[in-house]
Amino acid sequence: MAARDRVVIDLVRCWNRMPTLVAGSDDVINVQILRDPANWAAAQLVPTAPPSIKRRLTNLYRRETFFSRKGYYDGYQYQQIIEAAINRDHPLFRFSRPTVDELRRAPAYIRLLAFWWGANTTLARSLMAANQTYVAVSLSEFSTNPKQQIARIAAAAGWSNTHVDVGAVRVARESFGTTSPLWKSAAQWLAIPVDIVTEGGGTAARMVDAFRRAEQY
Repeated sequence: MAARDRVVIDLVRCWNRMPTLVAGSDDVINVQILRDPANWAAAQLVPTAPPSIKRRLTNLYRRETFFSRKGYYDGYQYQQIIEAAINRDHPLFRFSRPTVDELRRAPAYIRLLAFWWGANTTLARSLMAANQTYVAVSLSEFSTNPKQQIARIAAAAGWSNTHVDVGAVRVARESFGTTSPLWKSAAQWLAIPVDIVTEGGGTAARMVDAFRRAEQY
């Protein structure tokens, strides 16, 4: 960071260590990139991969068991992470109303939703409290209008030369299962505002407002 004027660091896997990593540095802008919660959870349950006969059979099973399956979603190690967090009664789950024992018995899509909610709420609150510039960007908004979102980040950082080639950006596709009414029921049970989980609600402004108002149980 001392060698360059601008450094961008991707710390998506360090959500619980981020405040410590940037502590003591005033010249930092924290950009939290947010996927729609149902879209993110669905991506773990039915991950994309090159087509093959085995993949087609696997995806058929994943789709048929989408809302009942408790495991078999470790393509990105989130099953390991979530099970370890539940076994530790990690504080991130205290933003959800059910107990960890109830979460342990819940289907995978609900556990994924609880993890998304707790992890992003914890990170957003810590970044907002760090007395550094904080900007939240949703994937759905970025994929629809990338230039506008890049301009928001640049303005917050005080950057003027921000030409970025966005020709490869495509509108984010709806993931399998994300239009089901079961997401609304899951959000209500977990005490997550329904308007950020249901279709069309995943704007950065709505999510940040939900993080600010979140209660601990």
